[in-house]
Amino acid sequence: IASKLDFFVNIVVRPENLDDLRGNVAFLISQGVRYIRLSYALGVFWDQKAIKKFFNLITEMFTRHRKNKLLVDIEHCTDEPLIACSALTVMPDQELLLGTAYPLLEFFPHIREANSYGRLDDYTSLGQIKRNKRKEIRKSLEYLSKKDDREFFLWANNIHMGILYEELFNQLDNIPTHRKLRKEETLFRMLF
Repeated sequence: IASKLDFFVNIVVRPENLDDLRGNVAFLISQGVRYIRLSYALGVFWDQKAIKKFFNLITEMFTRHRKNKLLVDIEHCTDEPLIACSALTVMPDQELLLGTAYPLLEFFPHIREANSYGRLDDYTSLGQIKRNKRKEIRKSLEYLSKKDDREFFLWANNIHMGILYEELFNQLDNIPTHRKLRKEETLFRMLF
């Protein structure tokens, strides 16, 4: 803070620590932090009660800081759903995985097969890798539905959370959200 460099603090929230969020944000602001990213934990199930509580807390804090004209930016990751983010991870054995697949192997042991892009030495340039988030989401859901029901529902729940999270911040930022629902979004609305 004393260096005046731009930085942000990422707060990862789980359903069981939602009650600490307000106090944690207030503490960071009191210490001079001005950029706070709120992230929902991946690999945990978010039920409707936890989602509603989390979103109400975010809306309350976002609105209060904007109304009081505090120079505090409460933001989110712009690559939702985060569980299918656009980053690639190079594994120690040179295998390329979707960005979140590696840290989530503990929760989703079967996801490695669904989210592999081959080996790094298969490519002469990363520009050769053609990504399509929609297809990747569909592929991972189809694969997990055949492998493990628990993994499938947890992965689908985390994708659902990402879609809702992006919609919340679009509304808070007054970004129009009048778009036609994609098939997978409609599926999540029916499932959850």
